[in-house]
Amino acid sequence: MLKILGKKTSINVRKVLWTCEEAGVDYLQEDYGSGFAPTQTAAFKELNPNALVPVLIDEGFVLWESNS
Repeated sequence: MLKILGKKTSINVRKVLWTCEEAGVDYLQEDYGSGFAPTQTAAFKELNPNALVPVLIDEGFVLWESNS
């Protein structure tokens, strides 16, 4: 299942959530960012060196540019 890291109030995260809903893709969304889980940790920066949301994880593949 696709995992989306990022808070729902982020416009970039909302683009991904909207696309998944429209395409019928099952996903699990976890809140990261200001006021939620921090993005400035070493573990998060391993996923996205820019420490920004969203980060998409799909079976070990990590995508961190929401416009892709």
